[in-house]
Amino acid sequence: MQLLRRGAWRQGTGMAMVALAALVAAGCSTGVKEFFGLDVADPATSNIDLKQYHDPLVLLGRADKLYDQRNYLEAALTYERFLELHRLHPKADFAQYRLGLSDLKQFRSVDRDIEPVTKALKAFRLFLTKYPDSLYAADVRTNVATCRRYLAESELSIGRFYYRQGTYPAAISRFEEVINEFGDLPVKEQTLYLLGQAYAASGDHKQARERLEQLLRQFPHSHYERRAKDRLARLGGPDA
Repeated sequence: MQLLRRGAWRQGTGMAMVALAALVAAGCSTGVKEFFGLDVADPATSNIDLKQYHDPLVLLGRADKLYDQRNYLEAALTYERFLELHRLHPKADFAQYRLGLSDLKQFRSVDRDIEPVTKALKAFRLFLTKYPDSLYAADVRTNVATCRRYLAESELSIGRFYYRQGTYPAAISRFEEVINEFGDLPVKEQTLYLLGQAYAASGDHKQARERLEQLLRQFPHSHYERRAKDRLARLGGPDA
């Protein structure tokens, strides 16, 4: 069975579930088979038990098998299907947890597609909203921190690329985004130094001094201390 692509599934899920319920209620097996992507002309599916395609334990078992096989894209889609059909099921928290993990495990590196991390973070945050007391909550919080770190490193990587290209306004924008969104993470130290460099290179010496002085105040033993002081010395005083 070919699973629907994630975007298409998310956009029409509510209407699709209503349509499925109507088909089941009407006893329309052909329509239900088409809904699940089965070949209605294939004799092998003529007597298939259609309940297996929406039975909660069967769906969850299929998702777990895909996850164990490291087929994380299909696993995520199947966990999503489970949650759409059985959002009040006792194992809904586990499915939501595994949905986030399935998304996160599709992530490769900060210099490649960051969308899996964005999806994982959304899934994990929804989990904490709906199941704050779940057995999986502690691990989900750890994964939220991991997602935020990856997102911060991705923004920083993009900013560094713009900086090397000499596109300083774009670099500054990315670096400031890291400070605003992820200022509680260790990546802030490096970002402040790079902001000072980018502002200086763009000719905005005032902002360069402010960011470098902030770096020295907040990270008195910074790895960038000597370089930040050298840059400040070259920038001179406020009237330089």
